Amino acid sequence: NYLEAKNIAISLNLDGYKNWLKEKKSNKLLIDIPLYPDTYYKEWESWPEFLGNKADEDIFYEFLDELKKYIKKFSNSYIPNKYIVNNLNIGQIARTLRYRHKYYKLPKWKVLELNKIKKWVWDISDNKFELYFKEYKKIFIKTKNQNPPNNIKVNNISLSTWYNVQLKRYQSNIL
Repeated sequence: NYLEAKNIAISLNLDGYKNWLKEKKSNKLLIDIPLYPDTYYKEWESWPEFLGNKADEDIFYEFLDELKKYIKKFSNSYIPNKYIVNNLNIGQIARTLRYRHKYYKLPKWKVLELNKIKKWVWDISDNKFELYFKEYKKIFIKTKNQNPPNNIKVNNISLSTWYNVQLKRYQSNIL
């Protein structure tokens, strides 16, 4: 089980992923843990967590602080992939967290911490679609016209442009 494997890995006092691979490949470690536990265990968290390096937790909390600042400044959590603050790639961390959450590989405590943050979204494209659709629905109810006017913008994009893209996607069976 994952917790037993993690406790064994921590007891080995290895200081990183490369040392784990080196020791495991040398056959010095006569333990029943896969060479690549990150692809084997459903409960996988991260290499630093697995090997007992609490730096992962520190980085996560630093990320949360920077995420809150980003949301305050931009009013969303659509962080660009290369958004770096204090040598910490906030964008890449956000992307990784979303990916791991999507495939059920993100520890529950991290999910809970992120869910506490107002305006954090797990799926950016779904969130944007919902924003545009909500605005489209308001306009449609008001005007009874399925083609929204060009002057209405959501996130600096014309609602009319969004509607036309969705219509084409629908007609192409992509939506």
